[in-house]
Amino acid sequence: MSNVTLKDIAAELGVSLATVSKALNDKPDVSERVKRMVRRIAEEKGYQPDYFASNLALSKPTNLIGYVIPSAGDLFTPGITKAVEDRIFTNGYNMLLGQSKNEFQRERQLINDFIRKRVSGLILIAAPGNENIEYFKEIIKLLPVVFIDQHMGIEANYVLTNDKEVSCQAIEHLIGLGHRRILVLGGIKGAGTTEHRLEGCRLAMKKAGLETDQLLEAQIGFQEDIAYDALTKMEREGVSYSAVLSLSNRVAYGAIRFFRDRDLAIPKDISLIGFANDSDGASIRSLPGCTIVRQPTYEYGEKAVELLYSIIESGNSGSYREMVLPSYLQIGNSTASPSPG
Repeated sequence: MSNVTLKDIAAELGVSLATVSKALNDKPDVSERVKRMVRRIAEEKGYQPDYFASNLALSKPTNLIGYVIPSAGDLFTPGITKAVEDRIFTNGYNMLLGQSKNEFQRERQLINDFIRKRVSGLILIAAPGNENIEYFKEIIKLLPVVFIDQHMGIEANYVLTNDKEVSCQAIEHLIGLGHRRILVLGGIKGAGTTEHRLEGCRLAMKKAGLETDQLLEAQIGFQEDIAYDALTKMEREGVSYSAVLSLSNRVAYGAIRFFRDRDLAIPKDISLIGFANDSDGASIRSLPGCTIVRQPTYEYGEKAVELLYSIIESGNSGSYREMVLPSYLQIGNSTASPSPG
């Protein structure tokens, strides 16, 4: 958490301490222009008012749960969101939903706003990366918080999946078919989920006695067009591989489009494994029978609410729990032995 004070904000803007305080508390005797300036500087510097902690101690929380996701349009989140909403309602709560767009500042702003609205707890699918780690360390001291999917590298409550183990299984499957030059496509450098999956991929190569430099890693994010462009660039550079493990559905769509545009048949010319959600049939529609890693997205949401509710009921004791749910490799017809030559 930032150590920025009201005095620091006042000094930067050249206004009085009282003006900054009034602006942050939305007092009517401060202009909207000044309020916007103060809020912008406070957000940029990561200022967190102390009154959050005192208000949480003095005020009774509402029946609201804050839920922050990267994007409602992301293929990964709909199943989780449906489960979260279903379970929150069943437990007598209501949900406040915010989309961070994978922007760290926006993520903090949403959480701050939810705290002002007196939420009883938070469920977060955090933006990939480490920029908000110090912020999260302070937030989890204030109220119950559960992180889904990504381990933030701090002590907290998590609902995760066995990313390392299932990624290892996916690469072992390809190795067993005879593949040696394997491209792992997608993910974000430094993100916990990506790192765990790559650890599993490297472990599979090591267990098979293969050099890890035969495993090509392209951490290009999770978007279809970016995946297509990345493969195009590799093509120009003469990068060769016989199989692809895609770390998200959208990346898989980009890969499929790239191969089809070049009349490369799956799996005759190239093998492909995708990551798919248990509630999402899009990968099947795009490539019927695709070999995929199935992720338990609906169960993610169920367990996150179950865990959060138990913490709220027990009074947020300060002890943390990790729940690890199984993903599994579903063998389909998009993987085969590499073609000769």
